[in-house]
Amino acid sequence: MLVSLARQAKRDIEEVADQPEERIHRLRTGMKKYRSLLRLARGDVKRRLKDALRERIRMLKDGLAGSRDDVVIFKTVQAVLGKKGARRLKLKSPHGRGKVAAPPALLVAADELVVLTGTLELDDLDEKELRRHLMRSLRKTQKAMSVASRSGDARDFHCWRKHVKNVWYQSTALGGLGKKIDGLRKPAQKLSEVLGDEHDLTIVLTTVENLTPADRAVMEDARQRLRAAALSLGAKARA
Repeated sequence: MLVSLARQAKRDIEEVADQPEERIHRLRTGMKKYRSLLRLARGDVKRRLKDALRERIRMLKDGLAGSRDDVVIFKTVQAVLGKKGARRLKLKSPHGRGKVAAPPALLVAADELVVLTGTLELDDLDEKELRRHLMRSLRKTQKAMSVASRSGDARDFHCWRKHVKNVWYQSTALGGLGKKIDGLRKPAQKLSEVLGDEHDLTIVLTTVENLTPADRAVMEDARQRLRAAALSLGAKARA
């Protein structure tokens, strides 16, 4: 699976100019999956190789993040405030803008990730260890939920979302290892989507400077409703 993710990242970087929104989104998602799955083998990968992989993952995940944020902001404002709201805030659709070109450093990083991934030796991973690492991710998710619930801080909700994604990606990769693991996937996916919408609203609230007080109130109300929904889903998953 890691080889497939690395090769897809290389294709997305090479062809990002053709379908920038789709390619950048898939690239970022793929690198998050790669990073999450690499954690399942945390004790079976040499430190130097792991550090090299993490550096390439970070570069590919964040290298074109600015273009992705522009899309998120525009779509989120349109969804909450409507097209008139987006026009009033003078937000322009990211569609139809000039082509996105991948910097040479990202093309090199994508090539290197494919090569480094090919050196991984993960055929003999112990099933018991894989389960243990997944359960560790689940415990971290539950702890992060408690922290976010108490603090109400956007950074804590974002941290919770990252841990939820780990459970989603890892339980998907380990599907078939038992009903308990299979039962984690769908709740984690749904919770990740709700927390993703919450995070999109946080991006708008913290980066769009010309929101009116009324706009901000509408956005904040939507964010609080999403947080409540996420906490409810999290409580059900924990029960």
